[in-house]
Formats: sequence, C-alpha cells, structure tokens
Amino acid sequence: MFEQEFFSDAPASLSVWKDMLLRAMATLEANLPAQPYSGLGPREIAARLPQELLPRQGRTADEAFAALGEILRYSVAVWHPHTLAHLHCPVVLPAPAAEVVLTALNQSMDSFDQAPAATVVEQQISDWLCRLAAMPAGAGATFTGGGAQSNHMGLLLARDTFSQKHWGHRASPASCGILR
Repeated sequence: MFEQEFFSDAPASLSVWKDMLLRAMATLEANLPAQPYSGLGPREIAARLPQELLPRQGRTADEAFAALGEILRYSVAVWHPHTLAHLHCPVVLPAPAAEVVLTALNQSMDSFDQAPAATVVEQQISDWLCRLAAMPAGAGATFTGGGAQSNHMGLLLARDTFSQKHWGHRASPASCGILR
C-alpha cells in the first residue's frame, strides 16, 4: 500500500508515479488554453470549475484529472504571443522536467542535513552568478521562492547593510542561509 501512495524507489511506487506523470502530461496537453485568457470573470469561472475541489471522501485519479482539465482550460496561456505577462513569462522547456525531479525528491533547503547535494549545488550556482555579475570577493546569494520573497529579502539585506554601515550594528543577526 505505501509504495502505491508515496514516491520511493519501490517498483510499485515508480509504476504509479510514471502512470501519474503520463496522465498529467496528457491532461495538460489536451486542455491547454488556445487563447491568452478565456475572458470570463471570477464568478463565471467558478461556475465552470468543480464545486468541491477537496471532497471529504477524496477523489479517484480519473475524477482528479477531470477536475484538473477544467482548471487548465481557464488558466492564462503565458506562452501565447498575445499574452503580455506582467509577472509571469513562458516556461523554458528544461524547467518542467527539472520540476518533476525537484518535486519527487522534495528537498528542503532549510539546512544542509535535509538537502546535502542541493545545498552544494545552490552554493555553486550562487558563486557562479556572483562571478557573472562581477561581484566582489566574498559576495553571496540565496535562492527564493518568487518575486515577493526576493523583494523582501532585498529589503532585509539593504536594511542590514545600512544598519551596519551607519550604526555598526547588524539588523539581521541570523545568516541568510548562505554556506560560508
């Protein structure tokens, strides 16, 4: 039972995982929006989507993929040439493939012991980006989950730098998660 419910190296787990990936790809391909946006408002879209996304008794895989298809049909097509993305851009093809691996491993970047190889890779990419941007020796970086988090991190780092420069005090005593 466990192997059919959770990702692992067990043959039963891998078999169900492959089936789910193939079904997800087929559902995505069959329901991709053909236009930038359906033009429908929130109430109209809500009326077309499954009314109970998380039923108490759960859903079969068939029901879940049918619900996914409905959701996909009313999504924004960020790849469409008439879509002007103010925050989102089209996805480069390696990203969805990488996301499959990333999600399957479910690495937490909170600490080295939860993601040893991923932590080293993050540090190597951070170092590379710093060199690419011609940053001074000792510069560092950290990855964030999105723009809002990046902006927040930038403000915190700017506050810390200002506080250190003008008052000789670090405003953010904790490290930003950088390996050094």
